[in-house]
Amino acid sequence: MNNNKKYIQFLSGILLEGNSETIMNKIGLSKYLADDMESRYGKYAIWVADSYRKYITKLLLDKVIEFDDEGYLEKQEIDNLFKSKNEDFQTFISGLWQSKYRDELYGFIFDWLRGRNSGAVIETDKLDFKNMTAIKAYARAADWHRKLETAQAGEIIDEHGDIIMKFPDGYYWIDLEASKCDDEAKAMNHCGMGSKGSKLYSLRKDKKPSVTVELHDGIIRQIRGRANSKPKKDYHKYILDFILSDLVKEFDYDKYKMDSNFFITDLESEKDIDNIISKKPLLMKNQDLSKLGTEQVKSVATKIPKAIPLSKFIEGELTEENVKKQIQYLLTQSSINSYTLGMIVEAFKTSGDYFAKMLIEEIKDKDIIFDIIKKKAKENDYDSIKKIITIFYRSLPELKNHLKDLFLKRQDTPKLFMYPMKNILQYISILALKSLFDKDGLNLAYKFLVNPKIKPELKKEVGQEYISSMTALIRDELS
Repeated sequence: MNNNKKYIQFLSGILLEGNSETIMNKIGLSKYLADDMESRYGKYAIWVADSYRKYITKLLLDKVIEFDDEGYLEKQEIDNLFKSKNEDFQTFISGLWQSKYRDELYGFIFDWLRGRNSGAVIETDKLDFKNMTAIKAYARAADWHRKLETAQAGEIIDEHGDIIMKFPDGYYWIDLEASKCDDEAKAMNHCGMGSKGSKLYSLRKDKKPSVTVELHDGIIRQIRGRANSKPKKDYHKYILDFILSDLVKEFDYDKYKMDSNFFITDLESEKDIDNIISKKPLLMKNQDLSKLGTEQVKSVATKIPKAIPLSKFIEGELTEENVKKQIQYLLTQSSINSYTLGMIVEAFKTSGDYFAKMLIEEIKDKDIIFDIIKKKAKENDYDSIKKIITIFYRSLPELKNHLKDLFLKRQDTPKLFMYPMKNILQYISILALKSLFDKDGLNLAYKFLVNPKIKPELKKEVGQEYISSMTALIRDELS
């Protein structure tokens, strides 16, 4: 009864403290999502949950994202999936939440919600949460952020905080002793606010700030310059001393404009990067490892494996021998789907060129992609085959020629699509991926459609009219 009352109050436009039980029981999200939303967004959690459900529903109805094999769902089917807490569906929307919408959409909105009533740009209107969708909130947040970046910078008159580090040239780091500082916000043209429980630190000279850091339990969430820009190279030496101090354990960036943060790989000196890897290798976690040399990546993998994204999937040490031994199993395991495969391939890519090259070599050497396609073809899961091809091509463009050879030259590949004969149309639709196969794919597709050995059987399966229209479409594309 209490949950019902709270939910009715929420729908009436009253913001309450986040309640994970309400999110689970009334909105239909999993415990993981409910707990994550409550811990991150506090009093806004129920609105976040409700608007996220509506947002996912709209994306499914508009066919922007796909859950089922057919690629579409009716409104009632979507509602039933939420009500029943379908496990596969919850895994699907939780994956979207983690990979995309949590930080890129709601993190951006949350910055606006908690900063709109103070700092350099102040809003005084009362928000109508009952009718505010995620898209409307994002538009408001974007407008506020734009105004914030162009606001005239203020000066800090009465400085508060504890100076923790001084430099001979007059610069100093000051602990602002709070997660929010209006003076810092006005002077730096950003929200001047961190998450609950965090603390802000400011690099200053003569009371003029240049860099703001958000630190939460030793973890750097943000490290930015004026107007949320990337800190200038002039300040790298001060940042280096700060991150090597006992205050800092590792990086775990807030995803809002993440690339505008300072990254260790922004340092121009290889010596400085080697020094960090040697003294505090955990700082390399969540850095762009693709910018590191092979020996540097190897060193990080040896000293602190959990700083390497691939460590989530590899059992044991991240040695070349051990990683290569597990690649085939990882990519062809019985439970693999396009979402999991995408995560694994992305983990190899973001772990640095050393591991990405290893993956590419093993794929080519052991014919792994063909094995995956063979397995999915036996299951008649042709939609997954398209997604898998796209994953490899987009994530590892170095495999383009390998994929072209697989589909355009190998004689055994089309046989996987021959029975029942109508499945050859699935093969033809893959060949029509012009970004990958160019006109070579269309030429091969046309040859199959007019092949005297295939055409009669195909005609029985799909009819002459369908074959004629497909042939005409491809012929037009080739002309």
